[in-house]
Amino acid sequence: MKTIRCLAYVFAISLTLARASLAQEKDLEAKGEIQVGLHTYEMKAGEFYFVQVIGNGFMPNVTVEPGYLLSGPFDPNNRTKFSAPFVPQNTQKHTFTVLPNLFGQKLPGEKLSYDISIKKLPLNEATLMKDVSKLEKNSPRYERNFRKGFHKSYPLNVKKGEFYVVEMIRKGKGFFRAQDELDPYLVLEDANQKSVAQDDDGAGNLNSRIVYYATADANLSIIATTLGDNQFGDFTLTVRTTEKK
Repeated sequence: MKTIRCLAYVFAISLTLARASLAQEKDLEAKGEIQVGLHTYEMKAGEFYFVQVIGNGFMPNVTVEPGYLLSGPFDPNNRTKFSAPFVPQNTQKHTFTVLPNLFGQKLPGEKLSYDISIKKLPLNEATLMKDVSKLEKNSPRYERNFRKGFHKSYPLNVKKGEFYVVEMIRKGKGFFRAQDELDPYLVLEDANQKSVAQDDDGAGNLNSRIVYYATADANLSIIATTLGDNQFGDFTLTVRTTEKK
């Protein structure tokens, strides 16, 4: 397990101005400086990482390039903590950018500090589920999506506190698909058929990946469908979980 930890300063703003009374309605002229938190980390394609940033008295916002992060409800009562799973599409250096979230909080005009950690969490070698399957012209359509593409449904029982990595991989390679290939699209639904997660190209090369963190025991459904409404072809669906400590 690799972990990086650091204490950095971000969003240092210094203003030099002559204070003006609002009643005087004078123009405001000022100079400022912004320091952004940047962290570069070598990551491997297909590996599972958990990113966490804890702000010292502020709510952080974190992005990654290349890729994207979806903050999860790992600690909804702690607004100073940002947590997100991340599975890189390519083996390369990734740059994480830390800034304060500008919505719903007042920021002091001074340096802000935070802690960042990136942990590699091993996935179980054995899959929880694997199905080599095919969507055909006579497959049922997924009516709860405006695309109404062909689909196949799978039950998934999740346990509180565990991560689940769901992937739908098409048979073809490369970004462009042949006429007899599909463009995978994944939806994860709860017992009331409400979408709790969905993904289009999260696994790269038009393939789909959902990383789901279970906040409670639940019976979910995986919907393996397509981005287009009349696509069919071969695919492989897999579900993996992280190793038990």
